[in-house]
Amino acid sequence: MVSPILSVKNLTKRYGGKTVIENICFDVSRGEVLALLGPNGAGKTTLLRIVSGIARPDGGYVRINGLDPLDPKARSLIGFCPQEPVVYDDLTGLENMLFYAGLHEVSGSEA
Repeated sequence: MVSPILSVKNLTKRYGGKTVIENICFDVSRGEVLALLGPNGAGKTTLLRIVSGIARPDGGYVRINGLDPLDPKARSLIGFCPQEPVVYDDLTGLENMLFYAGLHEVSGSEA
């Protein structure tokens, strides 16, 4: 059996006391296409933030080609294009810059 390119197992995320994602599980094999559909507030963006390594789950895990999304090798496999330009409000300007530099394997001092 071929390993999935994306594996999400028992993924859970909470913000404060609110659970926004609970026990999501799925695999995506090479060549497959996955669509996320749902109303506003369903957790689609939160799921993508976790898959891309922007946010950390409170439970479960994500693997990209067997790697944690924070691993630079995994990040080099991700293409993430949000609907709107993104600056994360919970990060400072410097942290936003370092985050995006890190996606391209640019070190903090080099950035």
